[in-house]
Amino acid sequence: MVSQSVKATTAAESRFRISNPNSKGRSSLVLGLEASSADLLANVASRVWSGARFRTVIQTGGVQENDLVLQAPDGKQSKLSDELVNADVVVMFACSGDPAQAAAVVGEAAFGRRKMTAGFVLDEHNDRQGLEKTLSALRPFVISLVVGPDAESFGETLEAIRA
Repeated sequence: MVSQSVKATTAAESRFRISNPNSKGRSSLVLGLEASSADLLANVASRVWSGARFRTVIQTGGVQENDLVLQAPDGKQSKLSDELVNADVVVMFACSGDPAQAAAVVGEAAFGRRKMTAGFVLDEHNDRQGLEKTLSALRPFVISLVVGPDAESFGETLEAIRA
């Protein structure tokens, strides 16, 4: 299967593509902002990754103020503050229409620790109103924001940043 990125790249642009791996490993925290994203994240997490950790927000608060309870695909729970310690980049994931309220807590915590942030919104149903709602919640807290049409595009985006 040819990725969306390859389809959009001309032959002239392709010669500038770097195919060598990064010299330094990256530790990516891929974070589903809603409990409803847990199954999709578990599916994507089953691929081979270079240091990416997949977690889903399951509780907004309760551990301490401005911290979140996260859950890995294997069911293990952790705190956002602990997961950020070894993360170089935080990729926030939400589906179109999700309120993504946890984005504010994640974004502030990441910015306070000088962590790079990115966001991905899955828009499988071309839901314009839902998409605007989710984008509005994420936009202030991410440096880069991608909207994708399907789960495969999410995996391709993570591959592109070498998660």
